[in-house]
This record gives sequence, C-alpha cells and structure tokens, in this order.
Amino acid sequence: MAIQKNYNLLFIDDDRDILRELEGIARVNRWSCLSLNTGSEALEILDRYRFDAVVVELSLPGFSGLQILEWMRTQPHQAEVIIITARGSVDTAVKALKMGAFDYLTKPFETAEKVRFCLHHALEKHELLKRMQQFQLPEGTVTEFENIIGKSPKMQGVYEIIRHVSASHSNVLVLGESGTGKEL
Repeated sequence: MAIQKNYNLLFIDDDRDILRELEGIARVNRWSCLSLNTGSEALEILDRYRFDAVVVELSLPGFSGLQILEWMRTQPHQAEVIIITARGSVDTAVKALKMGAFDYLTKPFETAEKVRFCLHHALEKHELLKRMQQFQLPEGTVTEFENIIGKSPKMQGVYEIIRHVSASHSNVLVLGESGTGKEL
C-alpha cells in the first residue's frame, strides 16, 4: 500500500536527543510532527488536535505513557500509539500491547530504520482503519430483511413499515409496478 506523505505525528519524551532523532525521521519522510516533553502537555494537545500516530515515552513527568494510551483509547479519534522506554520490561510491554499500543520499542533505538519501519506500519494500519470506517453503516441500519436487500434511506423506511405491520394480524396489500419485487 502506498503511504501518503501528509501524516501528523506527536512525539512525547523528556529526552531532547530522542525527540531530535524522531523529528529527523519525520522530516526525511515528510511527515508533520510536534514534540512535547511532558504527559500533561500531551493531554492538552491531544484534547484539541488530531494525530495519526503518537510515540510516547513510558515514564514521563505528569502522566505516564500508559496513562496517555489509556486516555487515548477513550477518545473517538484513534491514533496509533507506539510506547518507547529505556527501562522496559516484558510485563510492561505485554501490558502496553494489551491496552492497544501498536508497538513497544526500547531506547536507545537500534537503528533509525527500525523506528521508521515501525512508524510506517503504524501509519499504514491507521490509514486502513480510516478507510474501513468509511464503509461502516450507522448503528441500527438494516441492510437485509429476509430476502429483501438494500440500505438506502427509502429501504430503511420500508423495513420500518414491515417491522410495524408484522407485529399485527392485519392483511397487507402491496402495490407497485410489475417486476418490482412485491412478492418478497
């Protein structure tokens, strides 16, 4: 899948060197980015702006990376989250992934290419999820009623009439042109 170039990324870490490294990766890939140093700043920004991916340090002043991840999972706009840390453990990694993190990377990064690869796949997943949401119908929408198939607003009205009439013991006369499926 071809990845677009205009993604918005948020980097949150209290280590300026790590932020510069992440910013460099974003710059090379022509991705927009914003870098922050604390979890408190991050929550303020995340409440006002949308991002496609967030890279967040596990141990931050204010709010931890896991607290930020937990808060983000309650929001309607779901960015992909990558947790990074210098003091990682298997237990923490498993917990982060179970909470919905896309990945868990340890610092210092082995290579910038590994981080770029991880970000690329997170953005690709984010793009696929956005496309899938375009095809989801509103909750409560009926697309099939026995042998009748359709999802237009007019068909939703027909389904509502069928539900209403089917609850009674009345006879129903269906009128329409020949070949329109009145026998269904």
